[in-house]
Amino acid sequence: MFGAIVAIVATMLEVLKPVFSVGPVGFTTSEIAVGFFIATAAVWGLQAGMRIFRLKPLDLAVILFLVSNYLSSALSEDRPSAFKFSLRLTYGTLVYFGITRLPRRYRAHLVVAGAIAATVVLVSLVGVLENFCLTCMKALLSPFKERIITFGAYYNVRISSTFPFPTIFAFYLEMLIPVLLAFGLWLAGTAKELKRRRLLMVLTLVCTFIPLAAIAFTYTRSAYVVAPATLLVGAVLAAIFGYGRRVYLSFAVAAVFFVSLVGVSAIFSNTMAFRLGLAEQEQRFSAEYTLTGITPEFKPGEKIWTRIHVSNRGTVKWAGPGDEPALVVYRWLSYPEMVNQDVELIVTDVPRDIYPGDEADIDVEVMTPSTPGKYILVYELFIDAPFSHTGVSPLVVPVDLEESGSSQFVIPESPSSFYDRDPAPMSIPRRELWSAAVNAWKANPILGLGPDQFRKRYVEFLPGVELDPRLGAHNIFLDAMANTGIIGLAALVYLLASAVWLLVNTARDRSAAGDVRLISLGLLVSMIAYIGHGMFEYPLWQTGMMMMWFILLGLVSLLTGETGRRQP
Repeated sequence: MFGAIVAIVATMLEVLKPVFSVGPVGFTTSEIAVGFFIATAAVWGLQAGMRIFRLKPLDLAVILFLVSNYLSSALSEDRPSAFKFSLRLTYGTLVYFGITRLPRRYRAHLVVAGAIAATVVLVSLVGVLENFCLTCMKALLSPFKERIITFGAYYNVRISSTFPFPTIFAFYLEMLIPVLLAFGLWLAGTAKELKRRRLLMVLTLVCTFIPLAAIAFTYTRSAYVVAPATLLVGAVLAAIFGYGRRVYLSFAVAAVFFVSLVGVSAIFSNTMAFRLGLAEQEQRFSAEYTLTGITPEFKPGEKIWTRIHVSNRGTVKWAGPGDEPALVVYRWLSYPEMVNQDVELIVTDVPRDIYPGDEADIDVEVMTPSTPGKYILVYELFIDAPFSHTGVSPLVVPVDLEESGSSQFVIPESPSSFYDRDPAPMSIPRRELWSAAVNAWKANPILGLGPDQFRKRYVEFLPGVELDPRLGAHNIFLDAMANTGIIGLAALVYLLASAVWLLVNTARDRSAAGDVRLISLGLLVSMIAYIGHGMFEYPLWQTGMMMMWFILLGLVSLLTGETGRRQP
């Protein structure tokens, strides 16, 4: 049981880089924790004897899903990469079997649901605090996250907490909030005193509101539809299946809270309004630069001192020395070839906090190129990314660098011609990725391109775009078609249909125990959320999400085995 809890909590602690390696294979924090759980499950299995090998109703569907990926891997052009992804699925499958074989005498389904609930609240609190309250937490959590530049040219960083991508964070929370709510409702229902029951109900709703707030401020538009819709579906199902008023009202209240929060935020937050198409994007970072001083005599391959005058024309403060300061960076381009030069970069902090409307002089040390010639010295500010990513023209200084002495010269190009040319990749519209996925499936209809191959090869079916391997088909079914063909798609559909069928039967079975029914309802809503958001996102490439999905499937099998129901 302890191993299961470690595995659940570890899904939110996915470090972006491996922290442990065995030869060429690296392991992240969550993978190490899951490995610990698999080891403990194996020990328990040896103690439990042959009964753990009896297949449960959902086991066959999980096995078929895994086998379909291995079949596709065998025929993939990039077999090592495809097999690597299949091995990760094997890791997740072992987690599934570990959860399903937990000893029932410890009421394992409640322990697992409680660990999920605690994990959701914790990761949501961390996400909200690090983005709105405690700036020190950004440095504390920096190994876990990747700053994501979004919303076009004007640079906003979405809340992502310990998950690297905000859309994945939203998906993760949408999947788990129904389990959190169901567990809280069960806990409140166990209270015998009315006062205590009401207190636990309020606490349950508050703990549900926290991750809903975190979803709202990921600014994930698909979540704005899926999150309240699935909660309302939960309310309707609770009413149809004969749950008490407090159950369906709790799901409905959670949905109303989320919609209200997004609506109020759209009034007071330009970022939220922009995401909803109700306002223009706010240019948070903007600057004007002037060169006011430069070492009078300088030569190739030496350090020189320059002074620039900067004005904050944006709406946010540039932080001075300390945690995450604003920086002045530079680069040298050969002229007129415009080729970046390999020159030592000396980074300079802004000397103090510079607020909107404020100005300052900054002394900047610069290393010159080692070879004489004509160059463009380009300065700009940097906060998580160069300001030219946001459309801010840099400071451009043409320099004729000679051994006998250097001078400036005049160029016809405007400063805007010297934007940093390596911005965050522009997002490709989903409809184009969906079309590319269909074309990829047509090229390989039976077994597809191979597991996890579409995101590495979609440019073959979508000419004229640059490859961004972070992008998939943004649809769980189209991604399955493109990667594993019709066989993989059939296996995925069978797996999801089996889980939903088992949960429907258990959730509506009034003879089942109250805790089993409630958590089955929560899991049913979770699966609906997974399918709903899965129409716009593909989450299984992210290790934490993959492991949590298999944990939820294991919990489905563990719960539905309580009633002895069979699938058709």
